[in-house]
Amino acid sequence: MVNDNPLWLFDQSQRSNPADLVVGVDEAGRGPIFGPVAIGAVLFPLHFSPDPLIRDSKKMTEKQRDIAYQWIIDYALAWSVVLIDHTEIDRMNILNATLNGMKQAVEKLIIRPDRILIDGNRIPNGLDNCIAVKGGDRKSFSIAAASILAKVGRDRYVKKANDRYPFFDLEKHKGYGTELHLQKLKENLPSPEHRLSFEPLKSYVFPPYPDRRILGAWGESWALYALMQKGYEFIERNVRLKHYGEIDLIMKKGEQFILIEVKTSGPNDKLDPEEWITDYKIKKMLQLSELYFNKLGYEEYHVRLDVVIVKATNWRNPSIKHYADIIYGRESELDS
Repeated sequence: MVNDNPLWLFDQSQRSNPADLVVGVDEAGRGPIFGPVAIGAVLFPLHFSPDPLIRDSKKMTEKQRDIAYQWIIDYALAWSVVLIDHTEIDRMNILNATLNGMKQAVEKLIIRPDRILIDGNRIPNGLDNCIAVKGGDRKSFSIAAASILAKVGRDRYVKKANDRYPFFDLEKHKGYGTELHLQKLKENLPSPEHRLSFEPLKSYVFPPYPDRRILGAWGESWALYALMQKGYEFIERNVRLKHYGEIDLIMKKGEQFILIEVKTSGPNDKLDPEEWITDYKIKKMLQLSELYFNKLGYEEYHVRLDVVIVKATNWRNPSIKHYADIIYGRESELDS
């Protein structure tokens, strides 16, 4: 029965009148050194049977959270998940980024709530009828549900990011500063999605002569990230085609596949990576393109060959130049 659930009873007690619609809000990912902070908001009907599985997301297994996530979106009147990315976290600090995300998550709901229960002891500016509930994910059904939405939403983001940056083993530590993650940071240059205002990134010093393999992977990561910011979809990276060679990045824009060669120069390199764009190299890319789609079994496909040049003039904000369609004009589409 509804009245048997103490978390739901808490939500009922926060209504000023029985018809009030109450939304719960919580976050996940304030502590990691990689990726976004996620904020969930959820509003349930006035009368329904709450699932006893719903509780603080930190006390649930991944499988339990996935089941609960689906139950929440099936039974909620309205719900939302907002991701505040690393650039906003670095710009305004994690507390303000989280509070701003909470406001966005509530405003994103398709139903306007009468009362807002916020986990923690701070209330976002610009939101009315808020109640800060310390330890709310252990007291409130709606906040606990919001914590599940946030946790699952962020974990799914990190899982996809693991494909983009496989050398950090993100799936194992979810971006938190574990011993494994810190070791991977020592072995590789930071990715574009690490939080630069968090240690050890804040005091990180780019090596003057980084290992060429590590530098190349770093440049590919920045090219990938910059293209995604422009609406490109990531498909694969470092596709090896036997002894014929490797395709650095495979992206899509609409229905068109884009095969990308990335050339990277370090902070003290004298060679200009743009000199790489030769007729021979273009011919090699065409060969790799044919081999790739033949391997996939595609008889018809729409493809473009691009080159991205990454220069480590500033490891936190490298110079990036994109040559879109190197066969038919080398038009520069992305410069930063």
